[in-house]
Amino acid sequence: MPGPDQKLSLEPHELAELVRGCRAIKLALGDTKKNPQKKNYLFYDLPENQ
Repeated sequence: MPGPDQKLSLEPHELAELVRGCRAIKLALGDTKKNPQKKNYLFYDLPENQ
């Protein structure tokens, strides 16, 4: 039964491939939370005469 969304339909194996691809992209992008390390703040701990 053709309809307006027929071209957007996916077979189950195509949907599984899409999900695998999305998960791979998410893994490749990594965590978006930024955790600065202590060494990035060391210049604030210098005495004023240096």
